Amino acid sequence: MIINTGMRTDIPAFYSEWFMNRIREGYVLVRNPYRQDWITRYELDPEVVDCIAFCTKNPAPMLKYIDELKRFHQYWFVTITPYGKDVELNVPPKEQVMQNFITLSKAIGVNCVGWRYDPIFIDSTYTLERHLSDFETMCRTLSGYTEVCVISFIDIYEKVTRNFPQARTVNMLIIKPANYEDIEKEWLFQRSIPVEENGFLNDYPDISRDDFDSALETIIAQSKGEKLPEGYVPQTVYYLWDDDTIVGTFHFRHYLCQSLIEGAGHIGYYIAPEYRGKRYASQGLKLLIDEIRDDVQDDEIYLRVNRDNPASLRAMLNNGGYIHHQDDTKYYVRIKK
Repeated sequence: MIINTGMRTDIPAFYSEWFMNRIREGYVLVRNPYRQDWITRYELDPEVVDCIAFCTKNPAPMLKYIDELKRFHQYWFVTITPYGKDVELNVPPKEQVMQNFITLSKAIGVNCVGWRYDPIFIDSTYTLERHLSDFETMCRTLSGYTEVCVISFIDIYEKVTRNFPQARTVNMLIIKPANYEDIEKEWLFQRSIPVEENGFLNDYPDISRDDFDSALETIIAQSKGEKLPEGYVPQTVYYLWDDDTIVGTFHFRHYLCQSLIEGAGHIGYYIAPEYRGKRYASQGLKLLIDEIRDDVQDDEIYLRVNRDNPASLRAMLNNGGYIHHQDDTKYYVRIKK
């Protein structure tokens, strides 16, 4: 039998003394939440209890009882997030919780403690960048004291809506290279792109499904510097995904020859018409730059945009770009690495 103490409240944080009294008595009475007249007695004896599971945001009140609990197998999930008193009024500072986590791990073993980084929500204070930075710091601190980290995003349950009415679901935007696993959606998207639009060239308009197999093989090979036409440089084709939908594609040329220095530069991209005006270009370009920054050999990332395409220019400027020079039809933009 497994005793899960964390389904209704945070026992270690708020009821550790009560819980230990039940351990000493050797049993606990539990009322069914849906039938108040149903009460079940559970024996708290190592002979019948295989494990006691704890879920807590503050293990500190229970630490003084750890030696007394060692006759039971235990597993603890401790939630540690970057949120402050503005979000979690009754949770100690994360630095204190991390130290208590380490104390707990040393006492019961690294394989008996897991870290939960959840729920994740994003707002003007707890931005994506803030989460990434704080998560990295926590990983360094907790390294060696657990083998498990569970993350999840906030779920908009009815209770969450009542207590947190401003919470909204968001889609996950990712960018990833062309690959065989996603071939069906890649094919449908690739064949929908015009031969040329705003300076973006598509080698595979209206391509058949059968022909796309060999096309994808070439696309992937060229990202490795193989099957390149004369004068071409290696190029990786990325697709921008919003959840399970491709909304755009970005082409990254690994280094610049003279014609690229004077012309298209490192990056070209295309956003499907139905997704334009929704900041996909700005967000996708940021994701790509973060992905390829260390692979760019120059001090700056080179881009080019038609002068009659102000939306694409804004996407570049939003990512730190500046207009290096221009001619009658094009802006030539640079983004410092």
